[in-house]
Amino acid sequence: MEKLIELEAEGGVLHGSLPWLIELLEVIAEIIDIAAILLLLVGAAALVAAVAWAAVGAVRRLGGEERRAAAAIAVLGLTAWSAILVKESTV
Repeated sequence: MEKLIELEAEGGVLHGSLPWLIELLEVIAEIIDIAAILLLLVGAAALVAAVAWAAVGAVRRLGGEERRAAAAIAVLGLTAWSAILVKESTV
């Protein structure tokens, strides 16, 4: 195990003989990381859009009284959420 730690501290065989390859592999790894982050953000946005679209469709199918009740619940949830945010920001 100590030899592995020493090898990592010194750099490997490739670090000494092929430094350009190490740089290239690091750039490729960074590109893959950025692509993964972008893919995650696109997936999260698609999920939020799908949930919002489904909620809007569900509210449209409700009658007048049910629609008012759903709106009241949404306003209550937003009020509670904003109160939590204000409380956290003053701490």
